[in-house]
Amino acid sequence: MGGCFSGGSSGPSGYKSKFKRDALKAHNKYRSMHGAPNIKMNGNISKYAQEWANKLAKEGQLQHRTDHKYGENIYYGADSRGVDEITGDKSVKSFYDEINRYNFNSGGFSSGTGHFTQVVWKGSRRLGIGVAVNPRKQNEVYAVFNYDPPGNVSGKYKENVFPSKKR
Repeated sequence: MGGCFSGGSSGPSGYKSKFKRDALKAHNKYRSMHGAPNIKMNGNISKYAQEWANKLAKEGQLQHRTDHKYGENIYYGADSRGVDEITGDKSVKSFYDEINRYNFNSGGFSSGTGHFTQVVWKGSRRLGIGVAVNPRKQNEVYAVFNYDPPGNVSGKYKENVFPSKKR
């Protein structure tokens, strides 16, 4: 019952590296559209994110840490064609697409827009990404994105989440 990574010889570590690169690039594309500076990948935060991604994949459950020290977006993807179809840019786009429900006039947290606001949060400077494949279902990916400093701070939306300059 072994799984295989479709799309050639990149293997699991190559897949994870590409996922992270693509996710970072997507973050910075969306951030620039909203007047936020580029976010930089951080190794220590990525280790922290990877620990949680491994746990989620092993348990086959999608849940936030209860005792997190960073902002956190979590992502689950499954594709019958294999994990190569589950990409870093698609995961970040799924967060970003919450923009359609965000009210820039009132600006504040809502459970339907918190992923989007964290992606473009101006004050977040460092990003950690963890990616893990479910060991029992090789077509399922769990990804954890940790942000430092955290976004979605009550009362700070107007100075951190700006309308898009272009879409």
